[in-house]
Amino acid sequence: MDEAPSKVCANCGTSLGVSVARSGGVRAVAWMNHCAECAEGVADQMVLDEELAGIGIWRCSWCGLTRTCRRGWTTRCHACLDDRTNTRELELDGLAQAFASRFPGYFMQVQAELPTIELDDVAVHELLSASAYADELEFRGQPGWTVVAGDVKGLPYLRWGNESHGFWGRHDKCGKVQNLSARECRFCDPEPGSRTHRARKDDPHLLYLVRYNDRLKVGHGDRGRILTHVRGGATIVAVRRARFAETVQAERAILRRHEKLIKKRQRGLPLSFGSGTEVLPGGTDVDLAEFLPEAEDVTGYYELHALGIGAAKE
Repeated sequence: MDEAPSKVCANCGTSLGVSVARSGGVRAVAWMNHCAECAEGVADQMVLDEELAGIGIWRCSWCGLTRTCRRGWTTRCHACLDDRTNTRELELDGLAQAFASRFPGYFMQVQAELPTIELDDVAVHELLSASAYADELEFRGQPGWTVVAGDVKGLPYLRWGNESHGFWGRHDKCGKVQNLSARECRFCDPEPGSRTHRARKDDPHLLYLVRYNDRLKVGHGDRGRILTHVRGGATIVAVRRARFAETVQAERAILRRHEKLIKKRQRGLPLSFGSGTEVLPGGTDVDLAEFLPEAEDVTGYYELHALGIGAAKE
């Protein structure tokens, strides 16, 4: 009887004696399975530069490259290999020669900039990994920020995945390091014209409920959003006006309460309803006043506008 396939160490390629069908059971370093020897070999490689809420900014003591990692996890450099790395497993044989023949000008430039380093297969692989990481950092650059570090699953092994501990940058104005996914400093006042939730939290906004055939859609938006649903054939059930932050919170609360009733990939909906992730069965009991008791009821105002749209269609 054939043995079940076993997980292998991403660095040296040895079998770890754990079935690939099992989760856990091995040491994970920088998202990849490592044997104990390989994990210990890079245990002191990364030095903590800065610790933030739940995340650390690390710097490789071998080459200086940065990396982010979640607190409690272990990581390694995006580029540096080590003495236990199985270069055959990474298929590095002939990489330096191929690099020199395909990009001779770039190869000579790198050699001139790094005269003390022999650009063998391993060195070229490390160079390409560092370049790939630099490209990822540059891609996430934005005005007013200095990108500090990020995380690319799979480097230095080129087995990339979608998971990441995020990319972080220092806001030039206040000097605070933050996750770049927010696209706005959490400590400074919002920039003029910002459309983030934080910047708009006190703006007037609408929470609405509309009906199309036997289904209800709950949503938040402005006047144009509601009338777009009406033009698509929906009828207005209820509309309340409050602050942006309040309407967003109320919508989330409604959807959490009725999440078991929401079906994925619903068909036969107006285009403005999207994929149906906010669409409930028509008989669902939803009272907007329960979730926004202090908000102004403006249902009648929008019903009058809807009548105008209906008359225009006729």
